[in-house]
Amino acid sequence: MCRSDKRITVCFRGTAISDGYKDLLVDLNACRREPNDFGELGGKSIKVHKGFYNYLFEQKNDNGETKFEHICELLEEVYRYKNDTNGRDYSDYSLYVTGHSLGGALAQLLAFTMAGTTQAQSFLPEGKPIIAVTYASPEV
Repeated sequence: MCRSDKRITVCFRGTAISDGYKDLLVDLNACRREPNDFGELGGKSIKVHKGFYNYLFEQKNDNGETKFEHICELLEEVYRYKNDTNGRDYSDYSLYVTGHSLGGALAQLLAFTMAGTTQAQSFLPEGKPIIAVTYASPEV
């Protein structure tokens, strides 16, 4: 979060091999699939990289949430936070999403999905674009 620029940034790291090569398996799962949750974004004509999609929208954490659900939950908490004592209010901050390599692919998917789903639109500031900046992102 950058208060001087009124910006919230979500950052994804690139492929790491220190985690038992799990990220490489995500990278290599390059088959195309029709996303389940993209109906409101254009229907069945959309196909995305299966590994990236599964990483963000299918794999569940210990609480039973996907990474997308968890990120939305955290962002909604931040955007709705108001503290009259210290004057903090993040409801009009811009959203930046960034990443490198694997992280760049995830950043693209997250930005695209958040820009077009009603779930994210319920807490994002109206009229502000989601800005995605990626580095060495593979094709999504």
